[in-house]
Amino acid sequence: MSQPGLYVEDLSVCLPGPTGNVAALTNVTFEVSPGEVVGLVGESGAGKSMIACAIADQLPRNADVTGVIRIDGHELSEVRAAGTKERHRVNAALCFQNPRVALSPTRNVGKQIADRLMAHQGLSHREVADKALELLHQVGIRDAQRRLRNFPHELSGGMCQRVMIALAMACKSPVLLADEPSTGLDVTLTGEILQLIRDVADRDQQAVLVISHDIAAISTICNRLMVLYAGSLVETGLTQDLVRTPAHPYTQALIDAVPDPDREVGRVTPLPGLMPQLSAPPVSCSFAPRCRLSDQKCQSDMPRLTSQGAKWKVRCFHSGMLGTIKTGEESVDDSHRINGKRDTGDWGGAEPLVRLQHVDVAYRSRSGGPKKPVLRAINLTFNRGETVGIVGESGCGKSTLARTIMGLISPTRGEVWFGQINLRTQRRADLRRLRRRMQLVFQDALDSLNPRLPVAEIVTDPLQLLELARDEKKAAVD
Repeated sequence: MSQPGLYVEDLSVCLPGPTGNVAALTNVTFEVSPGEVVGLVGESGAGKSMIACAIADQLPRNADVTGVIRIDGHELSEVRAAGTKERHRVNAALCFQNPRVALSPTRNVGKQIADRLMAHQGLSHREVADKALELLHQVGIRDAQRRLRNFPHELSGGMCQRVMIALAMACKSPVLLADEPSTGLDVTLTGEILQLIRDVADRDQQAVLVISHDIAAISTICNRLMVLYAGSLVETGLTQDLVRTPAHPYTQALIDAVPDPDREVGRVTPLPGLMPQLSAPPVSCSFAPRCRLSDQKCQSDMPRLTSQGAKWKVRCFHSGMLGTIKTGEESVDDSHRINGKRDTGDWGGAEPLVRLQHVDVAYRSRSGGPKKPVLRAINLTFNRGETVGIVGESGCGKSTLARTIMGLISPTRGEVWFGQINLRTQRRADLRRLRRRMQLVFQDALDSLNPRLPVAEIVTDPLQLLELARDEKKAAVD
């Protein structure tokens, strides 16, 4: 039996927090074989990225780390002590969650790939140019010669993610860690990026760990899935087994939370409650407060990760009772309905709140040529109380449409109405007052929020427009 490309045993990580220690990971054990793709899923804050950082030696210096990590048979602690050259030979390549932030903004793509090739493969400058071009071709970037000269801000999100994968391939690492590789990408690009990762594993026989909160997306490429909750693995198994017949209530909840467009009654199936932040390794089931099967034993004892069959383990006292949990529509009360039904086209004469009439939008060309049309002859009506989804591939004009509705972009033709108000005829001061009733949630929260301000000030800032008293603002923030 060949040795695993990645082996992790009893990995525990404890970090100091503002109110005490945080047990981020507790006794995590798993392995990934060469050529295998394993998915790690769970809610935000479960500890998924913490596992990747521990494997890639990216944890903060004040982290208390115990356990064993082996890459291609080499124990990571011994590799670190051996020096830089050995660390370049035995390491894990990491594709970060936000590629545009992870890539250097001051160096073009070609130079960034060249840095990796010279550091990890020892290639000459002449060899580097050809190899960098080859890598971009392998990750599916067209016009690769020109893209080598581009900077990250000149590339789309999908291209930046492909460049990140090319950088990972340049490391020639036995292990590839992909942390949320499809964040911010449309459905088409998500499928392409995930398939690219699968192809890399098959071609280069890398052990690949894909981290995601989207169990539906990554199940298409993974041999096995692992489910993480509050820093502990609660279920691991073959993808088809875990998705079709999950044995842990949390896994079932993640699957139920995936929207189903074929469901006749439009509902969401949320998981109530919040994941706990543990100050010490748990002594009882961490999921018990949110579990419908929870009993006194769950609240006092910690279940072990026990075998349920070939390559299938679960941490639950009641895994055999999972079929008794009501799922889907039967388990959701009326508070989680989406209008009780999907679009019937009948809103009972509801008053239109937003209207777009024959709207065109075009952007100026950087070269000074003719304007580039982005939106053409858009006619839309949104009624009060109506939820409308606008979908399409990256670059089709969705964000431009949203900004046009908000009055942030002026249409080149047509009119945008908010109630009885024509946005095109409003002065800037009038638009500012009107925007108190119009809110926009931007695509990338990290890029949208001010990094220099604490959360309280960020939330307080827009409340200034409402001219609230100090006590009212404080109450609103709280």
